[in-house]
This record gives sequence, structure tokens and C-alpha cells, in this order.
Amino acid sequence: MFFFFFALSLPSVKIFDASTNELVSEILRPNAIEIGFSPKGTYISTWERPSKLEDGSGSKNLTVWDARTGNELASFFQKGQSNWNLQWTDGEEYCARMVTGVVHFWESRNVGKGNSSPFSFSSEAFLMFEGGSLNNES
Repeated sequence: MFFFFFALSLPSVKIFDASTNELVSEILRPNAIEIGFSPKGTYISTWERPSKLEDGSGSKNLTVWDARTGNELASFFQKGQSNWNLQWTDGEEYCARMVTGVVHFWESRNVGKGNSSPFSFSSEAFLMFEGGSLNNES
């Protein structure tokens, strides 16, 4: 397991190895105001205030990055700051995000790629976690 810490030092997000204090990666994101890590620190997410593009559509202001390399893995438009970050299973095998009542799930290594499995339900929010077995056998 890797232990990282980050510093929001505009215009970038700097990710450090917590055991050596060495810079692991740097993500140039001058407008980032929120940062989140996946449970094992493999992925980092940044959120910026939404802005409109010239065509009137919203900019992709939620970005998922590889924490080790700083490479962008996916980006999305996320209007609200509340509950902005993706949710991850503890083992980081899967991640999900909710958009207008539809929850999109991905295998984490394919986050943002077109092969999500959307599930639609009426809800204001959702919570994702890994659970134990549902059978009562010991």
C-alpha cells in the first residue's frame, strides 16, 4: 500500500510519498478547489467551479488522475460541489458517480470509458461500500 499526501499549491496539485517526502507527481490544475483520493490512494480527483464553453455547454470540471503518474484518466461535467467526488469500493476495483438520478459504475481501470453500467433509480444520493456475505453460514 502506498501512502501519499498532497498539497494544493496553485497552479498545481502536488502529490508526495508520505514515507520519503519525495514528489511523486504534479498535476497542473490552476482552478482546482476540491481534491479527493480513492481508498488506496491510486486515484486522485480534482473539482473546479463549472464554467461555460463557447458553445454554451459546461466544461469538464471533475477530473480523475493516476496519483503515481499524474496522467488524466477521465473527466466529467459536475455542476454541484456537494457530493462531487466519485465513490470507490474499498479495494478500488469499482467506482461510481451519480448524474441526475442515474448511477454509473465502472471498473476503476476503465473509469470514464464508455463501458459503464448505468442503473437508474430515484434518489438524492447513494453510498457505495464493500460488504460481507449475505448468507448466515459461519
